[in-house]
Amino acid sequence: MKKYDDEELKKMLFAHKVWLMSGGEHGIRFDLSKDGNANLVGANLRGVDLRNADLMGANLRNADLKDADLMGANLTGADLSNADLRNANLRGANLRNANIDFSCWSLSCKSLTQKIDLRIARQLFYHAYRAAMSCEDEEVKELLGIKTLKNFVNGSHCIGVHGCERV
Repeated sequence: MKKYDDEELKKMLFAHKVWLMSGGEHGIRFDLSKDGNANLVGANLRGVDLRNADLMGANLRNADLKDADLMGANLTGADLSNADLRNANLRGANLRNANIDFSCWSLSCKSLTQKIDLRIARQLFYHAYRAAMSCEDEEVKELLGIKTLKNFVNGSHCIGVHGCERV
């Protein structure tokens, strides 16, 4: 697992910026996939432009990605646990097989068109379901009573971890 220092990361981000601005004619696309499980634990990537970057398999645990532009980025298999994704642009990003446990997931429109897998879908549904349980609205209560939805939510890997219980 390759660990990147701040100076190396700055150079790579600059080369990516040039790549983006030139339409791919110059610079170098930010690509960590070739390094296999690149180590960016705790990296400060706040507000950086990582559109179309390849972060496949990267270890981004505890990374600060607040306000980062990850539109179209490949985050397949990335470890984003405890990452700050507040206000990050995830449009078109591929998060299949990524670990988003304990991360800060943005509820803005910037996170509506990303690609996720069943594990993440169940996780997001579980958290939304649990939040909705406190709603007194009859329509919400009716939705929460749907057996298929309950079964889907109860299939989350979160169940039994850190106080997450079956619904």
